[in-house]
Amino acid sequence: MSVSKIKPTLPKSESGLSGLDEIAAEMATEPHRKRIVVLLVDVGEVKHEYAADSDEELPPGVTVGMRIRRAEPLQGRDEQLALRLLVRAWERRHGRVALPLDTDLSMLPPDGEPRE
Repeated sequence: MSVSKIKPTLPKSESGLSGLDEIAAEMATEPHRKRIVVLLVDVGEVKHEYAADSDEELPPGVTVGMRIRRAEPLQGRDEQLALRLLVRAWERRHGRVALPLDTDLSMLPPDGEPRE
């Protein structure tokens, strides 16, 4: 199963629920700086793939489209705590420990992934 699509905009009726407007000017002047943002997501759609001549699912068979419902940027101590949580989740998913300098947001490589 995979997440192949993320709807990057909030629904119009919920546009006031995003805190990203607070950092828009900063993002424009510092486009290469990484930021920590907390997202609340739900499922926008689920697609099941089947063979054309049968009801049998094709592997991987299911694709999930994720929708962003809320987005809030973090700063200061909250940003550092969130980065530690991000690295810890990455370590758990990959089954290995990230290097110590990967807990500093300014030191993350361009793709945002901890170094292997």
